[in-house]
Amino acid sequence: MRSIVDLLRRDRAARRFFLAYGQSSLGTGAGYVALLLVAYQRFHSPWAIALVLLADFMPPMFLSPLFGALVDRRSRRLCAITADVARAAAFVGLAVIPSFPVTVALALVAGSATALSKPALLAGLPEVVERGRLSQATALFGALTEVGYTVGPGIAALTFIVTGPKALLLADAATFGLSALILSTLSFGLSKEARAKALEDRGSLLREARDGLASLARMPAARTTIVATSAILLFGGMVNVAELLLARKLGAGSTGYSLFVAVSGFGIALGSLAGASGGELPDLARRFLAGIVLVAAGLLGTAAAPTFLTALLCLAVLGFGNGLVIVYERLIIQGTVSDDLLGRAFGAQAALDGSAFAASYVIAGLILALVSPRVLFLIGGVGALAVWLVARVVFARIRLAAVRRAAAAAASEAGSGEATAIAALEAHR
Repeated sequence: MRSIVDLLRRDRAARRFFLAYGQSSLGTGAGYVALLLVAYQRFHSPWAIALVLLADFMPPMFLSPLFGALVDRRSRRLCAITADVARAAAFVGLAVIPSFPVTVALALVAGSATALSKPALLAGLPEVVERGRLSQATALFGALTEVGYTVGPGIAALTFIVTGPKALLLADAATFGLSALILSTLSFGLSKEARAKALEDRGSLLREARDGLASLARMPAARTTIVATSAILLFGGMVNVAELLLARKLGAGSTGYSLFVAVSGFGIALGSLAGASGGELPDLARRFLAGIVLVAAGLLGTAAAPTFLTALLCLAVLGFGNGLVIVYERLIIQGTVSDDLLGRAFGAQAALDGSAFAASYVIAGLILALVSPRVLFLIGGVGALAVWLVARVVFARIRLAAVRRAAAAAASEAGSGEATAIAALEAHR
């Protein structure tokens, strides 16, 4: 926390960036609940609620790779501002036009803009802060994201009760408008090298998205991290369906469920902040794997928890581990992917993460139709351990390959067996 406070105290650009992102994160979290509440009040149909929420939720799953390619081609600052302006306009439209087709269409606009905003901001973050402070900035980005998801819905519910739906939607629009205004005072975009390459190799967005995914597939560290994180979100996401059932089983009811959600969110925020220490790839990989172990421990502990308080503690551990996984995934991507591919890397991450969450809800529903919530937590914990084992083996191979390359390079340069042995020993250390 000291290093993050020091970042905000010394770096004026970082203060403005996180002021914009912090309050727009609250708008994102509040917007989810606002859409649900407004859809129910206006149309009184579960299908209306489902369609509106799907319109907001589905675009990141399908459009993020294309938007990532757009972010790598255009100014990341312009993409982020455009996304905020589009969300502000969408929520103003939702406030003044009660038509159901228009509501669904504007929810789709808001969801699409969110899918553009995240890769633009994450890819642009290395240009907002100095390289040496990137780990602190990435950790703070993750913490603010989770605060928005946790606190934003509560603010939305309270605002809805006090002022009604129109004021709630206009308040959401204001957060995105303010974010666009603040971001317009910053300077971040493509590096000169990336911009020159983008202009030289310009093709269709679809082709660039496809080429970017192919390039990522050839980067073992980034590929392993993105796939492993999506798998962890698949197993960990199932708890969102099971938490309410477990809280009732433990005699805590709806209040207990609310505490489960709050503690998990608080744990994710703390886990994200723990990523401020940064480090080289081997250190990042070890902490990433440690996060997976904590996720597995939280899931298995919750499965066996005899009391509500024990389950609450285990879910806090689960949330903390989840926060570690997310922040170190982003740090590994930033440390191993070239600047001209960062947008597509974060776009691929968003698409896979969204797909994993959607699949987790369906799978959890199927499992809970057959077994108890505790068994679902047990399945999730075993699955997380399997992900850890595979990822650990792959990272070990990546490290060994790096050692061999360093040794081979040293041998070629020195031309002696003694130099080769020394180089290999140093690389291993």
